Amino acid sequence: MRRLVLSLLLLGSCIGRLYAQTTQETVSLGAGYADQVWYSLDQGETARASADEWHLAFEVANFGFSIRVNNARGMECYAYPGPVSDFETLDTTNISQWKSLVNADTSWSYGALSRYQSGFDIGWGNYNLTTHTIAGDSLYLVRLPSGEVFKLFIEKLIGGTYTYRYATIDNSIDVTATVTKGDFPDKRFAYVNLLTQQTLDREPVLSNWDLLFTTYITAIQAGPTKVAYPVSGVLHREGVEVAEAYPVPDPASYSDYTAHAFTHEINTIGYDWKSFAGTWSLQDSLVYFVKLENGNIWKLRFTAFGGSSTGDFTFEKEPLVVTGVEETPVNPLVQLYPNPARDVLHLVLDQPEATPYQLQVVNTQGQVVYHQLLDQQGLNTYTIPVSDLPAGIYWLHGRSDKGAFTQSFIKP
Repeated sequence: MRRLVLSLLLLGSCIGRLYAQTTQETVSLGAGYADQVWYSLDQGETARASADEWHLAFEVANFGFSIRVNNARGMECYAYPGPVSDFETLDTTNISQWKSLVNADTSWSYGALSRYQSGFDIGWGNYNLTTHTIAGDSLYLVRLPSGEVFKLFIEKLIGGTYTYRYATIDNSIDVTATVTKGDFPDKRFAYVNLLTQQTLDREPVLSNWDLLFTTYITAIQAGPTKVAYPVSGVLHREGVEVAEAYPVPDPASYSDYTAHAFTHEINTIGYDWKSFAGTWSLQDSLVYFVKLENGNIWKLRFTAFGGSSTGDFTFEKEPLVVTGVEETPVNPLVQLYPNPARDVLHLVLDQPEATPYQLQVVNTQGQVVYHQLLDQQGLNTYTIPVSDLPAGIYWLHGRSDKGAFTQSFIKP
């Protein structure tokens, strides 16, 4: 009898963990939003680092070439209108007329230096179709929060290694350094501090976080125009999808995630679930649904915000769909040929389960230019027409309930 009671207690304990109820958590960035915090809905906080310790972030994932700047912490970045040959003699007299650059808050792929892309022009440089390298073609001026001013030139990206150069206006400090993607496996960005000349490994591996609690720059309506403004909020990583549900009749009990569209835009949660009018208040009747790569779906509802005095984000989370405890996404076998592709692109995809993949072709502006449903089980070859696409770099995104893949290709 005692064994039966013990077995029932153990069974009840396992069921309780599997069907977890709503829990409340607080993620704190500290006073003045001093930190950035990477968070997993399954595991909780997985990493934190000082928000002020970096100036540049180089994308090290796959084919990425995005370069972000830490403008949410007061760093300014301007595009110099002259040629790169002016590096040593760059004149800042007319800097008020230069274009100010900030990171996009909708995608990690559009950093301040790589936000304005067209064809083979990826912002800070041009992709060479023959050598498969990127050669820098732009100069920048950056002003750090501490007041230091540097000229900046991203020279090249060859064989997975960025080479960049920065110097003071009088050239008394002139540094050339590198960032190698292979030194940061399974990370999205490697970070650089221009003052200490250090390359920083700050992030957890991609599989260990879903949300980033941080300050970032967004466009705020100010009269007839929009201005770049620093805010505190939540961004999600690529591969995670979020749906916003507003208004809902009872946010504490509402759970119909099927009634809302999920999106990949990383600022879907963002900052505007709260507002300030002397004191902080939260948007009523608002919940978020977060879909992870393994198919798990969580409900998220903010219940308190401490502002800059504490940097506290308090929220309730509840698992709505659990496809498997500790389940890892299935990465299908994917091959593309030919690459570059002028007329048609062939995609070889191994789908061991009867799980359809939604396929999208996305250009460098983030626009979906082609989509297709891949619904054949087993090893299949799909044909994607590309003859009508303008020359440039494209991304092929495939997603299903069992996994996802991203590949790049060139249209000459």
